[in-house]
Formats: sequence, C-alpha cells, structure tokens
Amino acid sequence: MSPSTAPTSTGARGSTAESDERASTAPELSTRASSWAQPNHAAWAVYRHRLYWVNQAPTGSIGRANLRGPLDVHENFVPSEQGSSQGDLEEPCGVAVDSTGIYWTDRVGGAVGHANLDGTGGRTLIAGGYATACGIALSSPYIYFAHSPYTGAGSIARALKSGDHVDPAFITGLNGPCGAALYGHDLYFADGATIDRTDLASPDPTSATAQIILGTKDACGVAVDGLFAGRIRVLAHRSGSGGTERLTITVSNPGTIRVTPLGAAARRLRPLHATVHRAGRATLILRPISAAGQQRAPSRGHIARLRLQYTPNGGITTINAVTLPLPT
Repeated sequence: MSPSTAPTSTGARGSTAESDERASTAPELSTRASSWAQPNHAAWAVYRHRLYWVNQAPTGSIGRANLRGPLDVHENFVPSEQGSSQGDLEEPCGVAVDSTGIYWTDRVGGAVGHANLDGTGGRTLIAGGYATACGIALSSPYIYFAHSPYTGAGSIARALKSGDHVDPAFITGLNGPCGAALYGHDLYFADGATIDRTDLASPDPTSATAQIILGTKDACGVAVDGLFAGRIRVLAHRSGSGGTERLTITVSNPGTIRVTPLGAAARRLRPLHATVHRAGRATLILRPISAAGQQRAPSRGHIARLRLQYTPNGGITTINAVTLPLPT
C-alpha cells in the first residue's frame, strides 16, 4: 500500500478535513448548544473554515457554523422538508461538503440529498429504496455512500455527483456499513465490529477491502488525518525444512511486522518480529518452538492461523488475520 496523499474530500459520519481548512483556534460552540436541535455528533464535515452537521430531532436539517471569527450559527442551514414527499431530511445521517455543494444521506428514507453551498436548493439527488443510508464521502466525480438493504448484506454504493449511474453494489458482503471517509485513493468505513479500508484504484473494490481494525463495538463514523495505514499482502506460503513456514509478502512502505501464531499454531511456531527496510517483496520465516516441532509432520487438513501486525514508518498499525493451509 502506498502512503496516502493529502485528503481530497470531506466525508461523514466523521470526515477528513483538509489541513488548510483547519482553524488555528476553534470558537467555543457549547455556549450555544442548549438552543440547538438534537445533533448527530458523529455526522459532521468541515469545508472552508465552516463546520457542517446533521440534526435529527425534532425535524431533520443540516446545520452550519463558522470555525473562524463569529460563530454565525445556522441550526437549519438546509431546512427540513416537512410536508414534502421527498423525505430525504427525515433523519439525516452523514454529511459531506465540497465545491459542488452539500450532500447527505438519510437513515430512514435511504435517499441521498444535495443542496447548494448557500443552503438553498435542497433536493433528493438519489431516491431511496434502501432500509438505511448512513455515511457519505466525495471524490470527484463520485459519491460513495453506505447503505443496507431491507434484506441481505450491506454495501457501499457509488454514483456520479449528478446522481446518475448508481451502483448499489460497488462494495458488497458487508455487515452494516455506517460512516465513510476518503483519504487519497483509500475509502475507510465502519462496519459493525470492524473498520475497513478499500483501495479505490483496484479493479475489484470488494476483493480489495481489508478489515484494518478488529473488535469495534457497533462502530459508526470514521475520520482520517495525515497518518496513513500501510498495505501488507501475503503472496505465497511454503513449508520449509526443519518445520519452518516461509511467507512471501509485499508491503507498501518500510516498517515493522509482528507475526503472532494463534490457536494450535501457537504451540508449534514462534512469534516473529521483523523490520522491512524497503517497500515491495519480503520473506518472513516462522521457526518451530522445539525440535519436536521440527520433526512433526502436519496432519491432513491442518491449518495455521496467524495475526499480522504491520506498522509502516510514520503510519498507524493495521492488523490482519491470515489462515495458512499446511501440506497434507
């Protein structure tokens, strides 16, 4: 995985914020909070020194406030569509903003909405029809949004910013995606018990999706900053002499790798801590714990479960679970 480049778009629930858009000193917002509608605190976006958020009660709306100078709080910057059949502000859940306007997803109606940067012209961009839509990210010329159908697995959908060419199954086989953020060509999203990442440059985004953080508790909402998560992939595996197991891997950046055998493999193989000095291919050799392990022939159908922790220099640690079939 190559290191991510500077963020190119905002995303929500929780979004990236371009470094030149960040306020040097943020005004105190809590002094006005008691007079606001009920905010969804995980659904926000920052664009050109302004903070945007979604309100879910008493009626759905998009709020906006300045991050520099006077607060100039607009609780209903994009107002609710009460009395409208569109319904895409019934319960907004996720907002993203760029030079083309304000975009949001609706948890109840399952629609994607759009308004002009001045808050006018609110409309349904992509009609509903999903059980939920919660989380949206932008990268020219596309919209990416998390949704779950009434039955079956959840997915990440993609469409043009015009609302055309909707692909509801751009990334499939998910548990319950909620929240999305873009950094460079990587899309990050929460999916219940995991935080996932997809390389959008891949010809098969579903296969390119990796669970980079495990064990989250019904996660919903992600944000990404300048730290990047590198990529590691196992290319090949071979059982060597003396009970060793050799892994051929590829990494995006120099860094450190920890391999921890799990389950039955922990009784046969030693943990490994290795340093890789350059991007590209490398070989990891897992050695047996004892001489008995060197001589023991694996039983038919035996597998080894490993945990790979990869930390690129200057980046964050990702954890991958690997299952290796051993010789029969």
